[in-house]
Amino acid sequence: MPGFLDPSVYWSSYISQLMSFLLGQGLAAILPTRCFNTFGYIWSPNPGPFSMKEYVCITVMASSSSLGTYPIDVVLTQRVFYGQTIPLAFQCLVAIGSQCIGFCVSGIIHQLVVWLSNMIWPGVLANCVFFNTIHKNYSKHNPGQMTCEHFFYIAMASSSA
Repeated sequence: MPGFLDPSVYWSSYISQLMSFLLGQGLAAILPTRCFNTFGYIWSPNPGPFSMKEYVCITVMASSSSLGTYPIDVVLTQRVFYGQTIPLAFQCLVAIGSQCIGFCVSGIIHQLVVWLSNMIWPGVLANCVFFNTIHKNYSKHNPGQMTCEHFFYIAMASSSA
């Protein structure tokens, strides 16, 4: 069927981590620190250095939105393999409904999966190590050794060549 991309484009959470770190550090360096007063509210386009909380929040939002919703796969399967056309309103309601059910279930089990400090999730260990390695050691230079970001830039340039 024309219009479908095979294989589909996949954007992993590691790419989101790399790009958000580079963009966050870059924006923290170039955004102006001048303060503005809007209706008594004082704000600045540059809130300060790029923090670990911002870094994790950006990565979580980017990786959770990169996968899409599962009902889209169902709708595409029905259209491609079975020749069924489903109204757009039904497609939207199924996607919104399934996402709401997922968020409701995650809210219900929040006490079990978030508050327990001894829970170890193997799927996120690599992300956590990457967060700590890149963010905590940024711009720390030991004499006789290259910095983490210098090594990263060399590895990125050599892998893309």
